[in-house]
Amino acid sequence: MDALKAEGAAALASHNLSLALEKYQCALAFANTNAEKGAIESNLSLVELKLAKMPMAKLRAKNAIHLRPEWEKGYFRLAECLFEEKSFVEAKVQYEIARTKTNEKATLHRLLERIELVEEALSENGFYFRQLTPGKDVCVKASGKMSAMVEMQVFQAAKQMQNFIYLVGDAKTRECVVVDACWDVEGIVEYVENEKMKLIGAVATHYHFDHVGGTPPSPFNALGIKVPGLATILEKFEKEANFLAHVPVHDAERILSDNPTIKDTRVQMYADNSTQMIGRKKMRWMHTPGHSPGSAVLVFSGDVASGTGKGQGIVLSGDTIFPGSCGRLDMPDGSAEKMYESMKKCRQLLDKNCVVYPGHAYNGNFSTIGRECSSGMLREMSKEQWMAMHTK
Repeated sequence: MDALKAEGAAALASHNLSLALEKYQCALAFANTNAEKGAIESNLSLVELKLAKMPMAKLRAKNAIHLRPEWEKGYFRLAECLFEEKSFVEAKVQYEIARTKTNEKATLHRLLERIELVEEALSENGFYFRQLTPGKDVCVKASGKMSAMVEMQVFQAAKQMQNFIYLVGDAKTRECVVVDACWDVEGIVEYVENEKMKLIGAVATHYHFDHVGGTPPSPFNALGIKVPGLATILEKFEKEANFLAHVPVHDAERILSDNPTIKDTRVQMYADNSTQMIGRKKMRWMHTPGHSPGSAVLVFSGDVASGTGKGQGIVLSGDTIFPGSCGRLDMPDGSAEKMYESMKKCRQLLDKNCVVYPGHAYNGNFSTIGRECSSGMLREMSKEQWMAMHTK
């Protein structure tokens, strides 16, 4: 029996679900005690869930509970099934029961994380938002998709560049998009899966390689390294026809030319003031050229139905607005003059209470539009003052 369980675990780890199911079923036939049977029923529940066989997954979980009522794992497995069905209230009950069945710290921590996800989904508006940091949330675990030495260099560059990657969406429908998916696509997808969310698209705020991946600029392009990014994630989800790259219209041509494996049929372009629905949540695109010709900021209102529900909206500012500064203007197609107009536009159109989340951690993880209007680059100044400040 133990050998069959080990073979089932190995098959599960390698994503061979049909083989895992077969091995665990064989192991169950040789199990003698309730403890042995309960453990295998729990494993079978996990496999059935991954195979999207929900009735069987729930039945296996209930079998595990019946066989080992004082063990937390059966309740956890049932909760996972109920969560997948979006039966959040019922899922929370089972997670809570599981908490009473264990004193193991790591297990309790995992259960508390699940309960927080349930409560987020049960909140009045269910806005989903995560700010991912390389070296903390992603770029920490080898993917096996490239050589260890190359991946170590990529991860180190991500930490040095201090990029933020964002997940935004609807906690109730469990749908989200990733904004500026770069450096560690496998890590991003694993994070999403651990949060029990469904990734439905990838958004780019602008075309630069540290936000969309691809070939780094000179002199690093001589190393022959391709940074995982937009092309990588589209390839990973190639079987899902509705999984698209969502890009600003004025940077689309550059994104496609820099990443020739991306098919134009997998790209949806957005102009100024376009809107994009993510579940029930509405994201508005604002064209803010300056750092690049197509740079965009992404805006969610503070309303309950389609925004954050906090009365306070958020702005994902890419490389347009940073705490106390703006994006670099010395890039080949950067423009101080256009950035001046973009700063003016943001100052005039964005609510002062909006929280700003930048594309890099250069001077803090967040700010507000009000603060940037007071002491940052959104403050009022003449065009002459601006140009003098940004012209060498």
